[in-house]
This record gives sequence, structure tokens and C-alpha cells, in this order.
Amino acid sequence: MALRSRPIEGMGSRFAAFVIPHICDTVTVETKRIRTSATDPLRIATIDAPNGGAIGITFAPGKRQPTTPEPRPCVAMDRASGSVSESC
Repeated sequence: MALRSRPIEGMGSRFAAFVIPHICDTVTVETKRIRTSATDPLRIATIDAPNGGAIGITFAPGKRQPTTPEPRPCVAMDRASGSVSESC
């Protein structure tokens, strides 16, 4: 009710609130762990190039979508050195 009657400016309606106890049969707390390069390092497969060297292949872990429910790592590849690092 307080949200539905939310004013454009100024104070909104007062409402009563309470803290949910740790042990509560009707509430489930879900925690999402944040994945980082330290906890979930990139897996990069390589394919030998015909004229020497190798090509690194991985899924795009830096891709972000606004509707993605869990945090995703943000990574970048330095084209000059060929190194992959966490950029944000």
C-alpha cells in the first residue's frame, strides 16, 4: 500500500516493518557467489595454427546482459600481448 501511494516528492506513507528471523519456514534466502578470475579462472582451449603459433578459444565471459540474474566476470584481452585480464 505504501508503494502504491508513493508521492512524487516529499515524505511517503509510514508503514510497519519487522526483521525476518534466521530460522523461518516461509522464507528462503538465496545467495549468489560472485565469480572472479581467482575463483573461476578462464578456461582457454588452443588450436595449433597452420603457420605456427596457436589460437586461443573460450566462451565470452565478459558478455553482459541486463537480465542476467547472476553477476558475471568482466574480462578483456590485450591484443598486443595476447594476455587476458579481469577489467572491472
